Amino acid sequence: MNVTTRQTLRRKVNEKRGLLVPGAFNAMSARIIADQGFEAVYLTGAGLTNMYYGLPDLAFIGLRDVADHTARIREAVEIPLIVDADTGFGNALNVRHTVKTLSAPEPTPSSSRTSCFPSAAGTFPARVSRRWRRWWARSRLRSTRERILIS
Repeated sequence: MNVTTRQTLRRKVNEKRGLLVPGAFNAMSARIIADQGFEAVYLTGAGLTNMYYGLPDLAFIGLRDVADHTARIREAVEIPLIVDADTGFGNALNVRHTVKTLSAPEPTPSSSRTSCFPSAAGTFPARVSRRWRRWWARSRLRSTRERILIS
């Protein structure tokens, strides 16, 4: 039986031990992380914005940027990949679309913040909290065998 990276990550999470997950900003940095023996890699929105556009983490990247880099990293490494889905790139419908986009072809665990869009800054506190977004994401897009949501 072929074990997917999602199943590997779920097993590691269920072990309830700390898991050090370094951030990558492209496929090469993810490959270096994997080569160093880490058990998972995190596609960071700040790192992607900084390295891809040379800009600060102030909502310059979009879903297409994240999805493209996610696909490239998936092809480069065999370890589980967690993707920073930022604020979901819009309202509740955009959050749903973001999770579905990042979940194909092999689901990628996603992390998302409950904050306004555009983001105040990915590495700084958001200005507006949206409790309904967290409720909506949890009620509609719960973690399943096919998907792991981290919020």
